Amino acid sequence: MNDDVFMININMMETSDVKTAFVRLKPKCDIFLSEPSNDTLTPLIKEYQELQANLLQEIHAYLLFPYTVHLRNPLLKSTQLKMDMVDAMNIIFSRTRVDGIEMYFKFLTVMIFQKFEKDPTDLDSIDEDFALSVIRLITTLTLRIPHDLRLQLYTRTHATKLGQGIFICVQLARKERFKALRLASIQCILAICTLHDDLMGPLHTPKLNRDLAEPVGDVLMFFLPGLLGAMQDIAKGEQKQGHAITCLAIKTISRVLCLTLMDKDEDQNHQLTNADFINLIETNNSSEGGTKEKSDPFGMKLRAKGVEGIKEHLEKAERNGEWYNAAGEKLTILMKSLLPIQYHPHERVRKEAAIMCSNVLIYSPRNMTLSLKYVLEMLIALSEDETEEITEISRKALENFTENGTRCNQKHLLDILEDNFNNMLTKLPRYLNKLDVNLQLCGIHLVKGYIRLLTNTQASPQRLSKILNCTHVMNRFAIILVEVFKLECSSIKLLEEFTIRDVETPVLDNSPWKIYTYLQNDVSVKQSLEICKILGISDSTEIIVDYLLEQYRLDNEFKKEIILILNEILSASCEETDKTDHLTKNVILTYIDYENWYLPTVVEKKEKPPGKNETFDISVYNPREWVKDRTLDLYEGATEIRYTDISYRQNESNCDGYYEDGKDSCRTLAQAQNNVIQICLMTEGIGKIAKSMKIRFQPYLLKTLYLILERAGSSIEAIHLAGIKALTDIAQAFTLKDITELIKTNADYFTHHVNIKLRKITDNAGVLDVLLVVMRYSEAEVLPCLYEIVSNILDHCSGPYFQWNMNLFLKLFYTFIKYISSKFCQKNQTSENPSNEVNCTEKNSILSNLKEFKKNLDVLKQLDKPNDCDENDIDLENVDFNIEEENNGDEKMETPVHIKMTISVLKKTMNFIPSNNHEQKVLALDIINEGVMIIKDFEDELLPLVHRVWSPLVYRFKETSHPLIVNRSFKLLITLANVSKDFIQRRTLKEVLPSLCDFLTKTSKDSLLKDIGSSYRFTQSYKLQVLLLEKLATLCISLNVHEKTLYEVMYATQVYLSVKQPKPLQELCVGFFKAISSYDVGACWLHLQGLWNEGRINSHLEDVNTTSLNKLKFPVCDALESKDYKRNVCALLEYLDTKD
Repeated sequence: MNDDVFMININMMETSDVKTAFVRLKPKCDIFLSEPSNDTLTPLIKEYQELQANLLQEIHAYLLFPYTVHLRNPLLKSTQLKMDMVDAMNIIFSRTRVDGIEMYFKFLTVMIFQKFEKDPTDLDSIDEDFALSVIRLITTLTLRIPHDLRLQLYTRTHATKLGQGIFICVQLARKERFKALRLASIQCILAICTLHDDLMGPLHTPKLNRDLAEPVGDVLMFFLPGLLGAMQDIAKGEQKQGHAITCLAIKTISRVLCLTLMDKDEDQNHQLTNADFINLIETNNSSEGGTKEKSDPFGMKLRAKGVEGIKEHLEKAERNGEWYNAAGEKLTILMKSLLPIQYHPHERVRKEAAIMCSNVLIYSPRNMTLSLKYVLEMLIALSEDETEEITEISRKALENFTENGTRCNQKHLLDILEDNFNNMLTKLPRYLNKLDVNLQLCGIHLVKGYIRLLTNTQASPQRLSKILNCTHVMNRFAIILVEVFKLECSSIKLLEEFTIRDVETPVLDNSPWKIYTYLQNDVSVKQSLEICKILGISDSTEIIVDYLLEQYRLDNEFKKEIILILNEILSASCEETDKTDHLTKNVILTYIDYENWYLPTVVEKKEKPPGKNETFDISVYNPREWVKDRTLDLYEGATEIRYTDISYRQNESNCDGYYEDGKDSCRTLAQAQNNVIQICLMTEGIGKIAKSMKIRFQPYLLKTLYLILERAGSSIEAIHLAGIKALTDIAQAFTLKDITELIKTNADYFTHHVNIKLRKITDNAGVLDVLLVVMRYSEAEVLPCLYEIVSNILDHCSGPYFQWNMNLFLKLFYTFIKYISSKFCQKNQTSENPSNEVNCTEKNSILSNLKEFKKNLDVLKQLDKPNDCDENDIDLENVDFNIEEENNGDEKMETPVHIKMTISVLKKTMNFIPSNNHEQKVLALDIINEGVMIIKDFEDELLPLVHRVWSPLVYRFKETSHPLIVNRSFKLLITLANVSKDFIQRRTLKEVLPSLCDFLTKTSKDSLLKDIGSSYRFTQSYKLQVLLLEKLATLCISLNVHEKTLYEVMYATQVYLSVKQPKPLQELCVGFFKAISSYDVGACWLHLQGLWNEGRINSHLEDVNTTSLNKLKFPVCDALESKDYKRNVCALLEYLDTKD
């Protein structure tokens, strides 16, 4: 190899280090030049990496020569070797700089035509790894051009050569599948366009070099359509391509746009001259004469002429005003097509979109005026993004642009925002109806962003109010809000809960009555509610609230959505300022208006046909005739007041001729569900407003507290939960701990209301709901008020006004009894086995029982069945409860007030045990069951009460067709046996136990082979079987029953030892016999042995004289091997053996 190839003269080298490096590398370069291989290339690469950068810069031209020769050699076929050479060149260029333009284009040409010489569009034959190495080398080569040389590079003369590199990279970025190659190709485009991060810095708003921007823009203008079109396709590509490619494509679009369409600074301060007027006049004259040809700023006509036309276009084209206008018009299509990027699922893509829009507003607001509406729309949507960084970028760009809005020549910024706002109102319903959650969220962000921007614009702070003053705009805006918050009604349950709520209801964080039709996730709901909060703190609050109230009063079909929106707007408004308190007053008064507050929630039922003793003949009976006002205790002896309740809307009346709550019923289920949601929203709204107003809510407390308490006691679960939530919010508004403290603070208030409304209970049925809530959440301090109210009810509950709905009163009594029990009674755990439990501790207890049984066997056979009882049995019929105790000088202890109240309630409740209404029976039995435990320590009061309750109770056990009644009756019987012991023994054994045993025997056939999936296990009969098997032993032990009755009970339960019975019943039956063994182990063992031996036990009683139980063995019947009782009986006998 000759040393003068690159005109390098060793003698002219300035330093000895350069000479030393050249001498060391020259032999290796010669060897590689003559024998190209990986073995000869590897030492060179190692030398490049170790050599100092300044020395490498001096001799890099000589070092690159072998690679140029071999890469141009068509005989070299090894792709791997070529790729290694390209990587070696990349190492050299990464540590040096390009010395001249000729050198740059020389290596650029070598690299481009390595694989694209024949057909640049044919990418099928390209090796992806080799192409990646080539593109990376071109990128490194372009980045190593010094700034002064770069100014000389970007001229029209070099445009075609630069265009070749851009074209090749665009083809690879669009058509290749190799992700790394696509990313490298786009990075190479940025490097050729001087827009790479290494040249500009990876800032949100990159600093374009104004000196370099002009020549580079003059070159890029020729490639702008193809380059931006390719990047547009990549940016809109499928998500499977990866977010990194999409982000890089958006970055390329952003920087190329800002560079080529950058506003010139001199245009801002341009002063009009005479020449400008002359040009304007000439333009008008030529246009009027029709002599001027149609403009061709992009040179489409010249390009059609071929190579000569293209050369002419390259020489004459310039970026003048005409070109900017034409380019700005074409770019509107591009920006409009990029709008879907604003709801891309990946946050990095949305971030690049925000940076792109921000750069356009900074560098090209005038030249891209026509695209500003799309840029602003994207920025406004992204300003409400859930990612904080994206929100910050977008809001900062909008803030800076609004401060300098006059930079937009053709249209004022606020006019653009107003037009976009109106267009958005038209498009949003389509967004909501889409299944794409991201698109829906984008639409909500747009609404929120426009409202925020229009209310915070410094140039016109009341711009939104001015827009909404237009009637049709306000109407459309209200419809949009209603559509966003449209609620679903079908999931609301109208089933009333007739069970008593024993525990306090927890406050829910969510609202189950707010199920949105279109909003599909929590993020969309949160962002939508933010819209109302922004409206609440804006200057447009009064306009919007007044309009929504007007629509609400016009019987709008979207009442529930209007209520929801008003709640959110006012809760935000009241929290910020007191200027909207007059609006709050109007809304609250509208809510609590009778027609709005007491909406019907019952579906209309068809009128039943007349019964045997009924008629529709009004001459016989007219339910709508004039009736008396039977108000209790109201001016006795005064003149009777007559009134009419005739109405064409109220078609239903109850059996007493009174209309239910004075309200209509709903004709359809959907209407009733819609009313329930309205009630819940109004109730919740009052609570939210109170929580926001805090102490300022005091004037409305006395108007709303009773109504909220009424809602909290509703039997419809949704309304009940809304009431509890509202009460909690009101308590927090006045810095109270909880609902209990709220009720305690306002005890005198609700007491007054309750007493007033109880006088006419038919028109105020909700007063009982209020009492239920008050009792559930009250402390001992409220007891005097409750005593007064309950006493008033007890005094008058027999009147006609109280009979129409006794179920509510019984619920009230039950709640009162539970309340008394929780405040005064210690809930001690009662033992399953009473104190008279017999513990068998002696080893031969069963044997001794058998000996006694043998001695008395003959006596037992001769006993007559009827009415022989123990001496301890008490005949209840002969008991005189009116005998007064002798006064021995000691004063009788005064009965506490709560005991007196309990006894009064129990006496009144006893009258409903024989009622024909099954619900009243159940409630009455539950009340007495709870009340007896309260007075158990007051025997003088307890025993007469037990005597009075026995007669109606005993007949309930005969209602076996209603197992629920028997169930509650048996629970009461267990309680009575526990507190009164032998007092009810005789009648229980005679009148109750036989019917219970008979029930167990009969239903054993029904439960046979009912496995775990059987519907029988959900019936009341099965539940009663479970209760009897679980508690019968306790009853027998509490009553201290004798052996004869004990055998009868064991005989009735033994059928449940069969393996064909349900497993839970078998386990309960085994537990029953174990409990009986603790009471009378001998009787239990003897019964089980009889079952084991099929009744043949009597023939072996001669063996009981033995002294050891282990020697007492009865023969096992062979038939038992096939019977169903063997497993459980055997387990019980083993249990008794181990016990003894």
